Amino acid sequence: MVKLKAHKQNGFTLLEILIVLGVWSLLILLSAPLHISSIEKHQEKQFLKTFESDVMYVQNFSVGAPDRSIVLQFREDGYSVLNRVSDEIIRRKTPAGSIIDFRTNKELTFNKHGSISKPGTISFKTKNTKYNIIFPLGKARCYIEQQ
Repeated sequence: MVKLKAHKQNGFTLLEILIVLGVWSLLILLSAPLHISSIEKHQEKQFLKTFESDVMYVQNFSVGAPDRSIVLQFREDGYSVLNRVSDEIIRRKTPAGSIIDFRTNKELTFNKHGSISKPGTISFKTKNTKYNIIFPLGKARCYIEQQ
């Protein structure tokens, strides 16, 4: 008598594959809001870095050149860097859902020595965080505090 050897099947059943795919899709579905909030935080940080660079730009053009009147002017949806002699140089928008509250004045200007003309605080509010951008008297740079 000849014995037939049974084939051993190595693989997964359809039910097992469907369960694994269901678990993976649930994990992906739950992780999507985490990615969106991290993208929003990254946009906030990038906006603040760009703002600091633009403040430095305005300050550098103001140093030693009293005839060049360059200004950083705030709007409801962002800010602009303006050359009063010609036109707008740069226009930036705030990230979606954020607000700039310019408490002291609508413009930032620097004198010919690089010091800010009118010191004060600007509030930048996002969906999750509030930042204060402080321009102290006699200092050349601003600093940012997270509330």
